[in-house]
Amino acid sequence: MSSLTVKKHAFCSRFFVACCRLQYSSSAEKVQEQGQKENFRQLKIAGVHEIKERIQRTRFQRVRQPPRHLKMKVDQDWTNVWPTAHSFKWSVVPFPVRQGHVKNLAENEGMIPEKYGNLELMKIPNFLHLTPLHIKKQCQALKELCTPWPEGLEGQEMNRLFPLESETNDYCFASNNIRDPRARNVTVKFDVAHLKLTKAAKRKFLHLVGDRYDSVNNEVTLTSDRCPLKAQNFDYIMYLITVLYHESLVKEPWEDEITLEDMSRIPWKYSSSRKNL
Repeated sequence: MSSLTVKKHAFCSRFFVACCRLQYSSSAEKVQEQGQKENFRQLKIAGVHEIKERIQRTRFQRVRQPPRHLKMKVDQDWTNVWPTAHSFKWSVVPFPVRQGHVKNLAENEGMIPEKYGNLELMKIPNFLHLTPLHIKKQCQALKELCTPWPEGLEGQEMNRLFPLESETNDYCFASNNIRDPRARNVTVKFDVAHLKLTKAAKRKFLHLVGDRYDSVNNEVTLTSDRCPLKAQNFDYIMYLITVLYHESLVKEPWEDEITLEDMSRIPWKYSSSRKNL
């Protein structure tokens, strides 16, 4: 082996050892830094250790603003403050409100909780978005979409084109279910003359209706609350009117054999009193 070859092998071995030492030192430093980071924080006692106070300064300091109702003007536009329906907000309402129940009134000096942070006021519906000024503004906005009332639809003409009159009610119900059971009631009124029945059919119809007929106004009033929804009750009343109409038109064979003694009401032209007069 020549001397040049021996020198090359010695240089390569020294270079390899130097690279290994460099790599080991860098990895040892990383392990040491990681160990320092994972160590627990040291307990420093005032007077024994030197403690450097750190002043933490926030970039933006929040300034607590006073409630909005304290800055409201007396002549403000309430429609801009409370434009739509939403839960009660104590910081916006400018008048005192109290609601709730306290178990021990002695601790609270017998006072009902006020509006600040009162959850009871948030549970119930409010009508702060339906003041007279709100309704006036809404009516003015809807006027542009309305058309004038058609001429000639007054009085009897109105009753002829719209013979049925339905009546329903809506309620605000503060419970776990917002549906009030009284809201399902439906009442329908109509004039018997619109059915265009014969005398015999009308007599049957009034007999089936019973005390729901008003002889003064010649109207029949039907009410239903057996279904859970008002739409279902209205459909049920329409079904009743249809059944009553067709049943009153049915003529049985025995009706041709009826005599004056069988009638509950004797017509005037067949009565004996008319003959005596």
